[in-house]
Amino acid sequence: MSVATAARRALPTVTTVGGALTIEELLEATDLPDAVVLNAPDEYAERDWLVALRRDPRFSLKPLFIDRPVDHAGPSLADGDTHSTENLYRQVADIAEHCSTLSRDVLADPESRLLAFLYTRPGRLIAPQPDWRSEHLYRYPLLDAFEGSTASSSADWLTTLIRRRLLEPVALIDRIRACPDCQGGHFSYIDQCTNCSSIDISETIFLHCYCCGHVATQDSYLSGDGMRCPKCLTQLRHIGVDYDRALETYQCTSCTTRFAQPDIRARCLHCAKSHATIDLPERRIHSYRLSTSGALAARTGNVGDLFSLIDDLNYAHLSYFERTLDWQLDLHRRHKELEFGVVCIRLANLRELIDETSRTRAAQIVDAFALRLRELIRSTDLLTRSDEKHCWLFLPQTPPSGLAVLRSRIEALPALVRETGGATLEIGVRTFASSEMADGKMPATLLMSELRGALP
Repeated sequence: MSVATAARRALPTVTTVGGALTIEELLEATDLPDAVVLNAPDEYAERDWLVALRRDPRFSLKPLFIDRPVDHAGPSLADGDTHSTENLYRQVADIAEHCSTLSRDVLADPESRLLAFLYTRPGRLIAPQPDWRSEHLYRYPLLDAFEGSTASSSADWLTTLIRRRLLEPVALIDRIRACPDCQGGHFSYIDQCTNCSSIDISETIFLHCYCCGHVATQDSYLSGDGMRCPKCLTQLRHIGVDYDRALETYQCTSCTTRFAQPDIRARCLHCAKSHATIDLPERRIHSYRLSTSGALAARTGNVGDLFSLIDDLNYAHLSYFERTLDWQLDLHRRHKELEFGVVCIRLANLRELIDETSRTRAAQIVDAFALRLRELIRSTDLLTRSDEKHCWLFLPQTPPSGLAVLRSRIEALPALVRETGGATLEIGVRTFASSEMADGKMPATLLMSELRGALP
């Protein structure tokens, strides 16, 4: 939008907090301004005010400005400063224009508000901020403000958003090591004996006598007339000729073992578990931006991104899945010993689940369902989706008995991922075993249609 166009329009209403109006009074107000300027006494109050406003659904998308110079928005929750009134009005107009294209339920839950916030501010990043008080060493202020819970739940939320392809990485900020048990990032590193694992070790100098091969500490070689081997009593004058330094530089006080390098263990300060340093998984810290799928979800409220959690499970394109099934059906007609199975899973109440809880909670339930389903299927199995409700599994080399066991386990999954408040994912499951094939030719599309029609 040009400056001239913005000038012709009515100027937005801008309210300043920090003078006559307090943050508490603004949060209780019924007549909301178009934008808010924060005149906080210090940075701590400014941060608290920004978090309080972003956490309130009515102000989560409002343009917020701070009454002091800033270089850039960065990880801040504000949209800029007040150094230029013209620029402030332009930003307010741009954000309002983007807000007009959002879906109706944009303020329904924290996830929708976060996606809408990023969509209405093109180029805004979810940037990490180092924090020694955080269990994971880094936190994302924007996620913390919208999620409004613990840093751990914000980290889980970020993982889910990435898996659903709503966010995409922009830049690698850091690489850290995490605890395999609790994912914590704070460790105490300790050297220990390679033999008995005692931490009572000391670094010292060991000498090696060339005459008899004796290895002992340097102190034991010292005598009144110089250096002498305590075992063969040979006078040692020249290093490299009579003796040299041994490779071992450490000795354990508990078991007297000598060794060149100690074992280094990392003890997690959160769960107290110890691990070898090579066993600590690497965690990459990125900044993130809204993806194309995320922008679509913000504009339309589309729930298709929830299925990307399931699409990670050996996913095959629908046409490839159908051709593979056709080939297997033809193969079984010639070779009856080749058994296989097909499973149809209907996610019956996904939209109702979103309405009952929220997109965030529904995503967590579907994510938990997908993770448990991953544990049940093999690397040779194929999965596809024919629409937003129906998932298909092709299971080669699977007898009817194995198919029956898998079906019972899939049907038990919703109870395992039930929400605390009682919300659960309802599914329907139908199976087809190769032994049920009729003598005539049946294409894969017809078989899948019959299975889908048999579902409640």
